[in-house]
Amino acid sequence: MGKRAKKKQRHFDRRSVEAMSAKLSALMNSKGLASPEELNEFIENNPNVFEVLELEPKSPMDEAQQIMWAAFDEPSSKKKIALAEKALQICSDCADAYLVLAEEQARSAQEAIDFCRKGVEAGKRALGEEVLNSPDTRFWSEIRTRPYMRSMKSLACLLQEQDDESNEAIQIFKELIRLNPNDNQGVRMLLAPALVAAKRFKEAEELFKMFDDSPETYLMYSRVLYYFMKFGDCPLAVDAIWEAVEHNPYVVEIMSGALSMPPIQDAYYSPGSPEEARAYLRVAKYGWTKDNYAPAKWLADVIKRDLQLYKVRKNFPGLTFESDKSNNVINLNPFTLR
Repeated sequence: MGKRAKKKQRHFDRRSVEAMSAKLSALMNSKGLASPEELNEFIENNPNVFEVLELEPKSPMDEAQQIMWAAFDEPSSKKKIALAEKALQICSDCADAYLVLAEEQARSAQEAIDFCRKGVEAGKRALGEEVLNSPDTRFWSEIRTRPYMRSMKSLACLLQEQDDESNEAIQIFKELIRLNPNDNQGVRMLLAPALVAAKRFKEAEELFKMFDDSPETYLMYSRVLYYFMKFGDCPLAVDAIWEAVEHNPYVVEIMSGALSMPPIQDAYYSPGSPEEARAYLRVAKYGWTKDNYAPAKWLADVIKRDLQLYKVRKNFPGLTFESDKSNNVINLNPFTLR
């Protein structure tokens, strides 16, 4: 008997949850519920409401979007594509359908970019100029705005992969943060490395200030690189290194080769994890390797120089610089993503 084929692991797609969010929103409107507290009370008093809760499409756009929520929950790539094509037959302004085609059908980066551009344009048409330009529009909070914003982010990510310092990608990221300053999409984590690598320091400073209370691997290591690229080997930059390492030591461990690059298991990861370190390095590599690897070499020198002092505060697994282990020194040149 031959070996049984491994069952493909199914990853949960958060986008599919929007169907329930839309149902709950419709329920609030139909019952005149003014707050989440009133909604919770209504559900407690009507525990069977979910069995009869249906979302009646009011337009071709609504119908197409419901098909896409089902597509997001579909593990088969072939079925996802079929659902996306069905949605576009019903409404050509369904941005999420183009996004799925970019993810599942595109055979090249350029084809994926083209699908995402169509998604952005479809999202614009679906929302209309009045919604797009209204100060009262709550981008991301309003579910109808999300397909447009998703298409924009995916387009910018693809452009960034094609060109590390893509001005268009940076402008799209900045526009998404302008539309949604709370940044529910995590755009700041892609924009910060891009701005620093492009030496657009003033814009980077504004972004850091905007998310000053956001202790994230992307922003903390981006600050390290910003300080070094702008001021050189200074106490501010060195202190920032150790703060970043305290938060996620795996970034340096991966860069040094002390830790193998973890495989991509899912789009979601826990803060301070090896998976987060990998995700950061995928978008930040070009900044650390600029100017003939000068930032990476400096980081290695600081780690070697100050490791003993740092070890007093926290054990740093994987990296040792004792004289009898001289071969186990950090070496970031050349730095490759394994």
